[in-house]
Amino acid sequence: MAKKNVFKIITAGDGDVGKSALIQRYLENTFTDKSQQTIGVDFWLKDHQIDGEDCTLQIWDFGGGERFKFLLGSYVVGAAGALLLFDLTRPETLNGINEWIEILHKGAPNLPILLIGTKSDLGDKIKFQDETFHKIQEAYDIFDLCKVSSKTGENVSEAIEVLLKKILKKDYQHLLRKKQELNYVIDSFINSSTSGYFVIQVEEILNFIKINYDIEFSLICSSNSLVLRGSLAIR
Repeated sequence: MAKKNVFKIITAGDGDVGKSALIQRYLENTFTDKSQQTIGVDFWLKDHQIDGEDCTLQIWDFGGGERFKFLLGSYVVGAAGALLLFDLTRPETLNGINEWIEILHKGAPNLPILLIGTKSDLGDKIKFQDETFHKIQEAYDIFDLCKVSSKTGENVSEAIEVLLKKILKKDYQHLLRKKQELNYVIDSFINSSTSGYFVIQVEEILNFIKINYDIEFSLICSSNSLVLRGSLAIR
């Protein structure tokens, strides 16, 4: 059975920038002008298939109220990616970006962050300049910008997929590094082993695997060789 990807996704940003509206459009393909501001943290699940990969998204919506921000850092732990929203008609909703980045990176230092400009349907009311994004991108290592309209649905699903593709690429690269690391460790143990220490070396390998990997494997041992067979997935 193919491995199913489960990704924790954070949505963050100031109050009234449209986080809940974006989630509602993505989950239910509906929109309402009157939505209550999120108090604390809300949570949803959504299955999504992309490029032949089955993904389950755990979507965590962070309320924008100042009095709840001190709670949010702990909720970021284990996140695979984040959507950081602001209002295209109110550039001042980016004034707190430094604080949001700090919150997001507190629990996940290498978290991929996608900047989302909301209310793209408002046309003449939009005040955000693309040059501003380039400055933000350089300052905060945000990998991309998407402009969306939860009212019309424009680019909402596409924005989610931009983040997912980034996560899957990062996840795959991490898996390759883990495989290379595991092969190196096994080779190092084998090359340094003598017959008197071989059993100890095998136990060290198994402990290393147990701590660092989710793996199904079989080991074939002799006095001078070790073969590991199985499938490896990152923890």
